[in-house]
Amino acid sequence: MNRPPSQWVNAEPDAGLPHALLERLAQRVPVGTIEEIWLFPTRRIAAGESTIFVVAAFEPEPEQRRVITARYTVSRDRRGTATVQERIDEHGTAPAAALTRIVNGVLHRMDEEGEQQPRAERIERDPGRWWTLVEDLGGQRPTAATPDQARPEASGQTAPGAAAHGARSDAIDGANQPDAIDGANEIGYQ
Repeated sequence: MNRPPSQWVNAEPDAGLPHALLERLAQRVPVGTIEEIWLFPTRRIAAGESTIFVVAAFEPEPEQRRVITARYTVSRDRRGTATVQERIDEHGTAPAAALTRIVNGVLHRMDEEGEQQPRAERIERDPGRWWTLVEDLGGQRPTAATPDQARPEASGQTAPGAAAHGARSDAIDGANQPDAIDGANEIGYQ
């Protein structure tokens, strides 16, 4: 994954770097539910920088996965301080065997087909793999365990966002939208 060059004099942690965005994602989608994540290179846009992650998350049914996209738009003030806008959408569930095709379809719908292929990382619900990825992108592994590092069966977490807290999050409630993926016949992607 490309790291945007740091041209700022700020001594504060940069909330707009990819590792910080991953840590932010883990606050909304528990690591203990993530099977695989695709990281797209940060690219410049009119508002600043754009970074996209696509997540395949485990479902209670073993052969199903949820497909979630996380879009981050980072703008900076004159001092270089990052302001992050986040949009997380759940696109529904799909058979695990169809994930690659589903992810390609989601990306096509998002108009995010670029020249560089995304970096795919298998997490397999393993906090160690997650933090290795964060470290590889320049972040630091926490010294004490945090709730988002626990496996869902150990912590009672079953779904991202508010589903684990008794209510669905508005930002992740894309499954009820008309373009949501519905099992194997997900909107006719090739």
